[in-house]
Amino acid sequence: MTKLRPNEGKLDPLSGRVLHIVGKAFPKTESGYTLRTHYTARALQDVGFEVSVVSQVGENPERDQLRSETLENVTYYTLVGSSRSNRSYHDWLDENIEQVREVVVRARPALLHAHSDFFNAITAQAVGNHFGIPVIYESRGFWEESWLSRISERYGIEDWTEIERQWGLPDAYTLRRAREIEARRRSAHVITLAHVMKGHIAQFGYPSSHISIVPNAVSTESFPVLSDGIEELRRVFKIPGQSITIGYISSVVEYEGIDTLIRAFYDLKERTFEEVRLVVVGDGPHLPVIKALNAQLGNGGVVFTGRVPHEEILRYYGLIDIFVVPRRPSPVCDLVTPLKPFEAFSTGRAVVMSDVGALKEIAQDSGAAALFTAGDKDSLSDVLLGLIENEDQRAVLRRAGAEWVRAERTWASNAKRYSAVYSSFGVLPITSML
Repeated sequence: MTKLRPNEGKLDPLSGRVLHIVGKAFPKTESGYTLRTHYTARALQDVGFEVSVVSQVGENPERDQLRSETLENVTYYTLVGSSRSNRSYHDWLDENIEQVREVVVRARPALLHAHSDFFNAITAQAVGNHFGIPVIYESRGFWEESWLSRISERYGIEDWTEIERQWGLPDAYTLRRAREIEARRRSAHVITLAHVMKGHIAQFGYPSSHISIVPNAVSTESFPVLSDGIEELRRVFKIPGQSITIGYISSVVEYEGIDTLIRAFYDLKERTFEEVRLVVVGDGPHLPVIKALNAQLGNGGVVFTGRVPHEEILRYYGLIDIFVVPRRPSPVCDLVTPLKPFEAFSTGRAVVMSDVGALKEIAQDSGAAALFTAGDKDSLSDVLLGLIENEDQRAVLRRAGAEWVRAERTWASNAKRYSAVYSSFGVLPITSML
């Protein structure tokens, strides 16, 4: 393992400089995870911090030397070497730690801000201890729960209680959970995205007083309120101008519940005289299964766009009248908040969400979303039918969501939350020290 020893590194850190340590980064990888990092870094720059980001060894295996590039005033460091899937974890982690140490020498941060998963926390803690720099850890999700959800889907396991009683939970789950708990325990402070996530972290012994919530948010400039549909896209996808379009935008994975949405859509078509369409925007490993289900149920009125670049997503929100987040009843969905509902709110879509814990928290905070019973296609069909038949209610939801995110869920407001955490470690915006 790493040869770095605590408090032996020589460094003259500059207050106001923060290094974010992540798994993947924008623009090489475009996802909710990398966009949150980038928007956060930009917002922190705007309030006076100097921010840089370093991603793991192996994200850009074609690179032959440690290098940096600047994107919208944020410095991104790219490390050298192959991913951990191609070598032993010990060797990979040693190299990751050593190269992040080099980045710290260059960037001279006063604080290390690690983000999920625990490999980033381990790296940050080794380097932070070496130089005497505080480390905070941002738990953005519980990846062990995501893994268990995929296994449950693959093998048709609805309840692990009896399996756990007889055999225990899989090692891949328990070991990852243990490493995440340890990573949080070794951090000076923990940040997470929602109250339900904070409660989950606290139940494993981390003190609530050392957990801060910095929720998912949206760039309202990038996602303005849209008043009219996008006629060009309607023509491309043969969506009649008078139809009401129900939409989903995100990754196509098992726990998102897109199967429930498709079943509810075909039920809805039988119950309404309105012209309705369903648009599924995104790609993922579950897409073939979803397309097969659609063909089985009717194969009419559903559009699959495939993956759409982030810079074009706004146009697709313009297609949608009612935006649905149909997540299934599962631990990962109960715990982890997605990013896309905030974009939908910001663009003035009427939003419908399943009543899993994390989404229910968003609905309660915003007062701007209709809920249905998770996994229940009849419940979703009922909610959609009610909104289709009540244009005034759709308008109420549209206004409430757009107003709420602008008041409560912007990256600029998040920067103030981060700044409060950073200042508790004596790390202040550079502009405040001039």
